[in-house]
Amino acid sequence: MNQFASRLYPLGLLAACLALTPACGRQKARSLKEAQIPAGFTFKTSHSVAVTVDASKAALPAGGSPLELARADGKVLFRGRITTERPLHLKLALATKETELTATLRSASGATTLKLPISGAVASASFH
Repeated sequence: MNQFASRLYPLGLLAACLALTPACGRQKARSLKEAQIPAGFTFKTSHSVAVTVDASKAALPAGGSPLELARADGKVLFRGRITTERPLHLKLALATKETELTATLRSASGATTLKLPISGAVASASFH
């Protein structure tokens, strides 16, 4: 951490504590010594999620199909092929605010999309 950032960190912590304290039903803190940080509070903004997407033979042609994995806002995180023998297994760093991903399987007959709810550190879906 550089010198400038190390001086700003306590101010950021104080601002976070002052902002959070009234929401917890306590009186507003006027200094860092008065501030109380709620149990479980963290500055962590991302976490690792294990993603698995597989497909049955009925859902895929013999050579497999292109698969696209995206965030809820449409930002594509992965593009590649999936086969019945080679399902997708990824570890992604995602923002803690993300609650689901979208998997789109493309074929000659069109596209099929599934939602992958993120449950803790896992998200999975199966095309059938």
